[in-house]
This record gives sequence, C-alpha cells and structure tokens, in this order.
Amino acid sequence: MGPGNMPPAIAEKLNKEINAVLRRPDIIARMQEMGLVATPMSLAETKQFLTNEAKVWGEATRKSNATVD
Repeated sequence: MGPGNMPPAIAEKLNKEINAVLRRPDIIARMQEMGLVATPMSLAETKQFLTNEAKVWGEATRKSNATVD
C-alpha cells in the first residue's frame, strides 16, 4: 500500500521486504496464533487480491444495509 504515484522501483522494494518478513518463521508462527495466514504475494497478486476483497466486502456491506453513524 502506498500513494498512487509511488515509483515502481520503490513499490517493488517494499514488496520484496514485506514478503521477506512474511516468510520469517517467527512471523508465520505469530500470525497463526492470531488466526492469520502469512501469504507473500507479487504486486500484481496483491492488486488483484485487494480488488477482489473490495468487491466482496462492498457487496456484503450493501446487503447488510450497514451505515456509518
């Protein structure tokens, strides 16, 4: 995640470093303790995942008639 105008080289570097952290056994174990799964992804995979999640949760929100007070 970052600003839309982030230079591609910086986005790739951040992605590489984040994925390195997500592969660490201590991080994997801690995330599992919290019921999470560490899933390193490429930038393209991350974009697709977030696009899909926005659709899924957007629809769930609309169907639930949830509002912000």
